[in-house]
Amino acid sequence: MTFSRAKPTGWTDNVDTITAAQINQIDLNQSRAIDGNAGGTYTPSASLTFGGSAGVTIGASNTLTVAGALDVSGTETVTGQVVLSGNNAGIGLRLLTLNDADQTVQGATRDVLMI
Repeated sequence: MTFSRAKPTGWTDNVDTITAAQINQIDLNQSRAIDGNAGGTYTPSASLTFGGSAGVTIGASNTLTVAGALDVSGTETVTGQVVLSGNNAGIGLRLLTLNDADQTVQGATRDVLMI
């Protein structure tokens, strides 16, 4: 979702006065924003997408909780522990490593760890 600017051309000190429509637009935009300080529960009508190269960082003392499916694509790096719990918790069928390979899987030489 994008927010409409209340005054797209910008504001000038001691010149521009704010109208009721403009302050109402600012209030509406603010009420739709995610509270990054106090948190909250939100029901967006569309998915949230974070683009660019910065990504999303979750501090070391915090937790990412996903209720439902977590789809991950691309090359992922995990540093530290991965803890799986609950019924049917697991990781795929096999993990493949590229170094010091001792087996051939689907035509490629890999180390294979069956789960």
